Amino acid sequence: MHRFKYLNVYLKSGGRKTRGKKGIYKTVFVTLLAALLICIVVPADGIAKSTVVYKTDKDKICKNSFFVSKGLKDKHVVPRLLKHGFKNLLNKRYPLSTGLFNSVIHTNCNGVEKSTIVQFGVFNDIDVDNNPGTGVNGADIRVQYLFLPWLEVDPVLAVGVLFTFNVERLSEEIKNSDFSAELEVGAGNVKVGYHSPSGDSNEVPTDARVSFMLLFALTERTRGFGVYFGPTYETGNTGKKVEVHTGYKDKNVQRDFSFNFNPAIETQVNIISTKKEGEWRYYFTRESTMTSEVTTRVTTMKNNVTRDTVFTIDKLPRELSFTLWLTPFTSQGGAFLYESSTTYDVELTISSNQLGTCRYATIKNTPKRLYVEWIPTFRNGEYHLEIETNKTDIVIQDDVNNPTIVFIVKNLGNIDIDAYWNFSNPGDFIVYKNIDMNINLDFRIEDWVAKLNAQPQAYIVSTSWLIDTTGYITIDTDSLPLSTIDLLVKGEDLGVHTTGETFSTEDFRINWTIWPPAEWNVDVTGTIDFASITIDLYLNDEWHHLWPW
Repeated sequence: MHRFKYLNVYLKSGGRKTRGKKGIYKTVFVTLLAALLICIVVPADGIAKSTVVYKTDKDKICKNSFFVSKGLKDKHVVPRLLKHGFKNLLNKRYPLSTGLFNSVIHTNCNGVEKSTIVQFGVFNDIDVDNNPGTGVNGADIRVQYLFLPWLEVDPVLAVGVLFTFNVERLSEEIKNSDFSAELEVGAGNVKVGYHSPSGDSNEVPTDARVSFMLLFALTERTRGFGVYFGPTYETGNTGKKVEVHTGYKDKNVQRDFSFNFNPAIETQVNIISTKKEGEWRYYFTRESTMTSEVTTRVTTMKNNVTRDTVFTIDKLPRELSFTLWLTPFTSQGGAFLYESSTTYDVELTISSNQLGTCRYATIKNTPKRLYVEWIPTFRNGEYHLEIETNKTDIVIQDDVNNPTIVFIVKNLGNIDIDAYWNFSNPGDFIVYKNIDMNINLDFRIEDWVAKLNAQPQAYIVSTSWLIDTTGYITIDTDSLPLSTIDLLVKGEDLGVHTTGETFSTEDFRINWTIWPPAEWNVDVTGTIDFASITIDLYLNDEWHHLWPW
């Protein structure tokens, strides 16, 4: 046990900055230690009989080792090792002294909770329903547990420790049960398991392999972890649902993760921290031929403060990798950064208690890069968006089912948008955008609506108003043209609506006085050019045509 303790101590201290020879020595030390531990933990006869061949673009061979050579380029090698390399390993009984490495398996079968000590490497038969008449000789599942050093080469070079356990369902009696199994290591320092809910066409897998990898990224000097899940079902994966969950303590931080798969598929997830506080890189590898909706929940507890983030991928690609960073922007506002090396035809929904009032964001056709921040207030509100993409939609709102605050920007390309507003009376609404870029936005804050559909080229669209019996409206594009414009700003009892073609203005202002009540006295200043235009005013529960008079 002490050999592994040393490795865990190093992993926990891995976030410290080291430079020069000291850092190199640490890297070499950990790599050599991991190789040594493999020889110590895995018996010689087990290694000699375990030869796994993986075809790659260079037709390289990985023999007699559960590590992957650095030159191996197959991006799916770790799931294959877990699925095929451990298959032979898990089917062998180790000539180790029983009780050398013990852990605890917590099970819950239809409300029957049990905690069972399992021994390293050997078969552990468990009666999970406390019914000696079910299963094989009363045992309903067979569990085998392993604890090994680990080397990860893709997506980053990382060294660490792997905890893995395999659950085999021995009979049909618990097939349709509500069932969960969780491995607890080190007095709760590491937990990993899965939950198979009852109902519909769901069933407990005939065989399920769950692995947790605690990782230290050698090249980036940051920490992270990996989770692998490989289920087998008698009737196939269609309609099967499962939740895979894990958690670990890192100094004074408790991190918990869950992954809901619909349908349940063979998947590996690696999550690696970066040097930036609160920024994590996510890597999903789907081995199954089926797509799946995946919902990931990340919960962090530090100094009695809980941060909770949930994101859902509507259809998981074969490979998906991105960086996500979230932080409070100001009181009631939020910000997040999403970055990836490519675009994906998927819908990503994010929610987090870190994002202030508007804690739900949906990204349709995920971009290469997206940075957005907002202050969703009536007065002195702000919205900033930077994006590198092609036809992406962004929706930010305060509630999924009945939102009262919504920010929608549609059909985006590479664009940089800034919007500022004061939704009151008098008020204003200003949008800055890239020249030569179309924009289609729809903002709603309770009773206020602001919509803008503008075609190039103007980089600014600005309007301000005072709506009363004596009032004004201004429109400005800094003399740059818009081929079309449709601008609406409306509250519960007042609003302005401007539409036009081949449209440009400079300090354009309309002043009016309604007196007597049936007549409008209108005065126009500034410059305006247009092929067609109409400006309407909402007052006293009805729309009035304001200009051209």
